[in-house]
Amino acid sequence: MKKRAPVPELTSPPTPGENPFQGDRQFVTALWRGMEILRAFHPGDSGLTNIQLSDRTGLGPSTVSRLTYTLTRLGYIRYDIAHGTYHLTVSLVSAGFIYLSELKIRTIALPLMQELADKIGDGHLIVLSTRDMLNMTCVAHARARDTSAVMNVGPGFQIPVIRSAAGWTYLAQAAPEERDRLIDAIRATNPDEVTDLAVQGIAAVQNRGYCLNLGHLSPNIHAIGVPVTVGNGDSPGFVLTCGGSRFLLPPDKLEQQIAPELMHVAAQIVARL
Repeated sequence: MKKRAPVPELTSPPTPGENPFQGDRQFVTALWRGMEILRAFHPGDSGLTNIQLSDRTGLGPSTVSRLTYTLTRLGYIRYDIAHGTYHLTVSLVSAGFIYLSELKIRTIALPLMQELADKIGDGHLIVLSTRDMLNMTCVAHARARDTSAVMNVGPGFQIPVIRSAAGWTYLAQAAPEERDRLIDAIRATNPDEVTDLAVQGIAAVQNRGYCLNLGHLSPNIHAIGVPVTVGNGDSPGFVLTCGGSRFLLPPDKLEQQIAPELMHVAAQIVARL
């Protein structure tokens, strides 16, 4: 069987209700609409009605009603009769953990990340992430075993590409055409997000091997990012970050202590892959 050529990826969320690949004869619009329903749920939602789903997706109420009925029958969402709302089900959690269990880099990285987290101590969070559209998504995390929770982060947690050390690091190691495409997509949705700080962060990774984010994502959080370069450009880019309170992670500590440690862990991960 002839192998399929690389399929272009959807870089950023489309305009609600607008088919992002109009005219592509191989693109199944009905499947896309169903996936839009699933993507409409956000952390913190206490269930969504058909009307709310219609508002978020831009799909017509009758279309949404048929899609929620179908997804309920398939077990991907459930209907709460008392409140008239839909909720995601464990079926989607299972799919996510299948992905994580097959992610070799995660298996290799976790013990190394935990060793570093225990070494540098309480209040520091080590995260391995990769990109999903215009967000960086956590696939593994580690904190000192005796630590208090600094940030509520776990697999699936997302932060914006353009405002985070993880995102700047990802962009720095991306192929130039991918980096330009992503930045264009960000400018199209929120031009004010592409700041000089982001440009400087990307340049810092390219010149020094790491970048600092000093309160740009959140005023009280400092973070550092280093790339984990795997494959030959045909694999998703991964990033290691260390973040925590700005009082525990002043710039000199990030650069003099954390940067060498984090870069060493990244090199160990690549070597073991």
